[in-house]
Amino acid sequence: MSDTGIAFIQEGAMFMAIIALIAWMIYLLFRRYQVRTQESARRLDLFSKLVDKFGDSKEFVTFVQSDEGRKLLKESGVNGTSSRQTALRMFVVGALMLAVGFGFLVGAPTYDHATDMNLINKSTELRIWGKLALGLGMGFVAAGLLTHYLGGEVKKGGKS
Repeated sequence: MSDTGIAFIQEGAMFMAIIALIAWMIYLLFRRYQVRTQESARRLDLFSKLVDKFGDSKEFVTFVQSDEGRKLLKESGVNGTSSRQTALRMFVVGALMLAVGFGFLVGAPTYDHATDMNLINKSTELRIWGKLALGLGMGFVAAGLLTHYLGGEVKKGGKS
């Protein structure tokens, strides 16, 4: 098979991968919206039940300041996402970026023996994008580790 035939196949595979990535990102955005909507509805339902239960604001404030009230409000997700979820997301993005970078760097030598200047430039571009993706992946993994470590420190109350 000629260099242009291989390039055509690789271009087609790259196009399909980009389409799949865009579809996956759209799905993730939709799912994120769906989960946030469900969480908001659950929190609204919880708070409306709490308001209905307490007739007086003093009773409600006393309940919220009690251990049971704090525990209930903390479990309802009022404080946002946990550091564990954030760290896990960073690990996933880091692993994905590492895989993409590794794929670019593995694919770059395919064009090393090409005679067409465009394919030689493609090899150089793949190496550049591969190194960039590897760097981003390592950064996300490091950020995930730091988030996980600092999240554990906050829960423990910090070290003395």
